[in-house]
Amino acid sequence: MYGVRAVAFAVPVGVRVVDAAAYSQQGEIAAAIPFNDSNGRAYFGLWLTPGQHGLARASGRIGSGTANGTAWSVTAYLGPWGICYKTSAVGTPAVFCPLTPSDLDSGGLSGYTERSPSLSVAGGHAPASAAWVIVSQPNGTTTKIWPVTVGGQKLFAFQPQTGPKPPSWTAYDNSGHVVRWPAG
Repeated sequence: MYGVRAVAFAVPVGVRVVDAAAYSQQGEIAAAIPFNDSNGRAYFGLWLTPGQHGLARASGRIGSGTANGTAWSVTAYLGPWGICYKTSAVGTPAVFCPLTPSDLDSGGLSGYTERSPSLSVAGGHAPASAAWVIVSQPNGTTTKIWPVTVGGQKLFAFQPQTGPKPPSWTAYDNSGHVVRWPAG
């Protein structure tokens, strides 16, 4: 599907998935350790090549607030699966785990959005040199956000406004200069 090979498998209720491996005729080509949430679901993010190490395990709340009378919060979970975001914004906790490590490798921004009929929550991963992020909303407003460092990564969450296009963001360093990525 969309040029990506996918596989599905059944897991008995209450059984945690420890890892998965992909093989070619020459042997193992990648392995993944999933993020297992408290509801017993396994979320696969990064696939690591033999000998490659993932992120060290860490977690922390990266944003919270109240919108339209609904409280929301986002917690980031880092580990060999990459970065997974768990949000309370949609009533029952929702989890999102990006599938590529490009934002970790290049220091670029990546994001996610969780939506319910009454509330949306979005966020992303900022470059290490970012001191703050300016979010430009589709309705013309801007919001200044200070990323939270979790496990050595700078992460942030916010409530996006609705509009014809998604919000965009720009990262700035302590001097107020736009952070360029990849560096160089």
